[in-house]
Amino acid sequence: MNANIAAILYLVSGVLFILALRGLSSPTTSQAGNRNGMIGMAIAIGTTLWLLGPKLDALTIGLILGGVVVGGGMVGLSCAIALKDRGQDVVLCDPGEARARTSYGNAGVVSRGSIFPMASPALWGKLPAYLRNAFNIRLVQFDVESETPVRGPNGLCIECKPGEVGEAIGAIGTDARHFYTGYADKAASEKKVMRDVFKKGDAWFRSGDLMKMDKDGYIYFVDRIGDTFRFKGENVSTSEVGECCARAEGVDEAIVYGVPVPHYDGKAGMVALITGEGFSIDAFAQHVNSHLPVYARPRFVRLLQNAETTGTFKYKKMDLVLAGFDPAKVSDPLYVMKMDDSGYKPLTAECLSLIESGQYRM
Repeated sequence: MNANIAAILYLVSGVLFILALRGLSSPTTSQAGNRNGMIGMAIAIGTTLWLLGPKLDALTIGLILGGVVVGGGMVGLSCAIALKDRGQDVVLCDPGEARARTSYGNAGVVSRGSIFPMASPALWGKLPAYLRNAFNIRLVQFDVESETPVRGPNGLCIECKPGEVGEAIGAIGTDARHFYTGYADKAASEKKVMRDVFKKGDAWFRSGDLMKMDKDGYIYFVDRIGDTFRFKGENVSTSEVGECCARAEGVDEAIVYGVPVPHYDGKAGMVALITGEGFSIDAFAQHVNSHLPVYARPRFVRLLQNAETTGTFKYKKMDLVLAGFDPAKVSDPLYVMKMDDSGYKPLTAECLSLIESGQYRM
């Protein structure tokens, strides 16, 4: 009779352990997973002690329970230290759950968000080398100017090395894990598919996001494709520059974008600012000069009086790009970086004429 009861209890604890593992793999059910794991452990330990009770004295039972508590505490502490060291609570989850929570249904990676104050907002997930084949996300080299992945002499894409920025892609296959349903618009769906990537005949989903991976397998978001531009031979991330500009005193919002400049290859950086009390254009210039490399410093500044947004409260960046830095098209105050990079000055019609003639050094 005791053996039958014990078998049932062990079965219950096993089910709880399985539920715990499934819960810990999901961002929204990790707390329930921890609870199920603790209950399952308690049932298993209790059943073992019950079966062995007649053969165990109080000291042995105490040592067993103490060992479980100390061992569990050490594991928990190690996990906390590891997470704190990385500054982010990140998991690899089931592809189905990733599909429900992100646009990376073919990647199977999801960030759980920061639980420590030093967390990096760009940290997106982790792809350890030993799980490389279990998760089908890859980063491929990307040409910012042509906005297409780089292909080698054999016509195939080139995977990024640690630290290199590239586009995140996810494998497409016929099985449930790799299946790509696409959009209602078939033409739009096909545009998101890239073929002959690593071998002839394969297909991969294009995320449209530029990311980079460090040597430990941690993946960081860099920018959306189309938002990054080249200036003075360097790639400039609008999101990184925008975050820096937004930290300047008196700046409430910073919208960064690239604008074409006559006689210059690529685009120059421009930032549209929504400012508040305490803002100073001179102080802003000192801030960007102190925190950004020369090529990433916005060449033009627009102080927005009114900012139009979309239905989802995103700023209409394309309208800002089209208006550019022409005082005839922009009623807001405009500034341009001085030729010696010492600060900003008002962008006048005379200054615009020098820019258009190529006499103004960016």
